[in-house]
Amino acid sequence: MGSFFTSDLFGHNTFALPQTIPQATSAIERTRVLTESKIPTRVLLILPEQVEHKFMVIARFGANSIFVKKSPVEHSAFSITLALNKESMHLDP
Repeated sequence: MGSFFTSDLFGHNTFALPQTIPQATSAIERTRVLTESKIPTRVLLILPEQVEHKFMVIARFGANSIFVKKSPVEHSAFSITLALNKESMHLDP
């Protein structure tokens, strides 16, 4: 399907796991653009806790919880976040 940053993901349910802080920042901006669409769109992200965003936090966990070897971002806790638009809520609350 291609890169999260360049694919047409409007109207899709998407999962993103950025590997670095700069990628996380870019993923947040891309998600913001996707959810501004009038087409039902949802994005589930796993983000480092230290990165600011305005999405719904579903869960928080330590780096060792899911990463067997080495976490993508050293010494960080993570959060599972959900970003969705109004149209997505109307379609499937």
